[in-house]
Amino acid sequence: MTENSINIKDPVLSIRNLSVSYDKGKYAVNNVSADIKRNSVTAIMGPSGCGKSTLLRAINRMHELYENIETKGTLILNGKDISDMPTIKLRRMS
Repeated sequence: MTENSINIKDPVLSIRNLSVSYDKGKYAVNNVSADIKRNSVTAIMGPSGCGKSTLLRAINRMHELYENIETKGTLILNGKDISDMPTIKLRRMS
């Protein structure tokens, strides 16, 4: 996180060093870290092609459906690493 980051206590979602590559060495999302505040509305904004949808698909683990897409980093939802849980369980969590 950078010096300008806001310290969020008990975030619902923590994104740490997330990178998504569709082609080796070409990143659609590169080294993104953020905390999403619990019980709040959060907007992801940016120009076309900056990786907003890629970020959302990575959080929902949709990239696992395709062998050529590489996802690195850590996603912690409600204190649990989502890479260790079945996708069906992840998508049913509220």
